[in-house]
Amino acid sequence: MSWIKKFIYGIFYFTYLLVVVFVLLEIVFRILPTSDSLKTQPVDKENRILHFQPNQTIQKQIGFDFSHVNKKNINNFGYATDLNFKSERFQKNKLITVIGDSYVEALQVKNQDSFHGIMQQMDDDFIVYPIGVSGAPLSQYLAFSDFAKEMFNPDIYIFLLIENDFHESWKHTPGFHHFNEDGDLELVYYQPSALKSLARSSALLRYLQLDLKIFYYIKQILKNDKVVKSNSNMEEQTEEDLGYKAIEFFLKKINEISKNNEVIIITDGDRRSIYMDQLERNNKSIKNRWFQKVITQLEKHSRIKLLDLHPIFLEDWRNNKLKFNYEYDYHWNEYGHRVAAQALIMKLKNNN
Repeated sequence: MSWIKKFIYGIFYFTYLLVVVFVLLEIVFRILPTSDSLKTQPVDKENRILHFQPNQTIQKQIGFDFSHVNKKNINNFGYATDLNFKSERFQKNKLITVIGDSYVEALQVKNQDSFHGIMQQMDDDFIVYPIGVSGAPLSQYLAFSDFAKEMFNPDIYIFLLIENDFHESWKHTPGFHHFNEDGDLELVYYQPSALKSLARSSALLRYLQLDLKIFYYIKQILKNDKVVKSNSNMEEQTEEDLGYKAIEFFLKKINEISKNNEVIIITDGDRRSIYMDQLERNNKSIKNRWFQKVITQLEKHSRIKLLDLHPIFLEDWRNNKLKFNYEYDYHWNEYGHRVAAQALIMKLKNNN
């Protein structure tokens, strides 16, 4: 046999082994409780707001060892809640729209254990419509608020701000709105590729992508974080400067909303510092400096209400020594959601 035939034979044999291994692993991971795809829907000229496939129940597995498996209902509008949204306003209760990212999506907990689910159960005075998608930044929050205004006309808007919401408002992420240099929102269309659609049907690939987040970590390793370009027409700015600029644009729009509606902005606590019994946020962190900018601006605002969870989490930690997130996932756990819900209900009651 010539070396060419040996080489070709080796290629075919290696390919055969890869296919056999993939098939065997696929069988194994179909038996294991791997995460289901949320099936993010296309975003285009006709469908401008990101959401998931409506009316489905998905399985979510957190981490790598299948010790944390959760079921989530996705409602008729494609968001994680057991409550279907209605565009008609027949209800007498005040309608609250809660807007945010993965903390509102809350895939780590059952819908009824999320802070907005707890609010719905604890207080009959309110109907709560949560609109949250993992990765959404401040710019997308504004797009969500415009959508909520058009579809539901809520009485109260609640925005939950998390530490990575600021500088990401400039990123051209498919499906999301981002700021341009004038503070206007620009949408990047999203259409699932044929490869992505195929990957959604593979338990092995879902495990690698959704559970292990391998492709996310590869991108993090390869990317350069020193400078972030907000727009090709703008000068390069530091990540911190872009965060401050995003806050300026965000609060300007929220100020307009607050003229006709009640608005509450929630800022997450610096739990890393809290667990070390530190009184204040660690301002060596850019993200905490962004939070402090928001807090300083809102403390002197006459209409927009601020709910800073840092002192609330700190006091609870000192009394109970119970963490608000999982050891293997920094998102709020059931206890964190409950503490946040109780603080928010108290804020709403005091405002009324």
